[in-house]
Amino acid sequence: MTQHRLLLSIDKRRLARLPVTDFLWRPLSEPSSFRTSISPGLEEFADTLRPNIEFMRLAVLAYLVDRTTPRSNHGWLRELELTIPVWNQDVWSDVADEVATVLGFLTSDHWTLSFARARTPRASVSTPSPNGPAVALFSGGADSLVGALVAHDELDSAPVLASHRDWSLVTGAQNRLLNALGDVWGSSPPTASATIGREHRQVGSGRPFREESSSRSRSLLFVAFGLSIASATGSPLLISENGFASLN
Repeated sequence: MTQHRLLLSIDKRRLARLPVTDFLWRPLSEPSSFRTSISPGLEEFADTLRPNIEFMRLAVLAYLVDRTTPRSNHGWLRELELTIPVWNQDVWSDVADEVATVLGFLTSDHWTLSFARARTPRASVSTPSPNGPAVALFSGGADSLVGALVAHDELDSAPVLASHRDWSLVTGAQNRLLNALGDVWGSSPPTASATIGREHRQVGSGRPFREESSSRSRSLLFVAFGLSIASATGSPLLISENGFASLN
């Protein structure tokens, strides 16, 4: 079993020795262990509810561990233990087994989850969340494109399109489709995007991350981000993305 923690702060001495099994997530003014456009308190989307911020942290750590823990040549299953910083440990401990089961269904691994109380560093700026009658997941694929078009027709207004981005290729595809939707609708749709992408080396220590090409946990990260935006706006979340879960 490999153990992994999500850290929200660290002193300089520990930073220089930070192992590749842990991930540091700090406000955007400070470097983190991964490429990101959002802070661990999601101040970039004001009014996001605390449980959704915590769920986003869980999904981020699961995704990064999934992408940096190689599978064995002799078997698919990995034993993965995560520790996630939260405000309320008791609430999450009560559902830890259920969430671990969901992760196991997505990735075909065995997950163990624990939670640690941690102070959240504040980002310097809090930005209002985009508004719309609903929030729709938007990956840049055919499913979410059709879902956005159908939602606009049914709601008579553009939903907020929530996107996760990890590579420039994905960003380019999403931007091209957003521009096309703007042409069809006569105005640019409201959007919310989060960049979460693995780096090649650990911040501070410079140690190289190992790489795993499968990314089955991405669908959970996508849903967690969409729920965060929906919680901030008080809107329903529309899921037209079929993703890896449908393949399972």
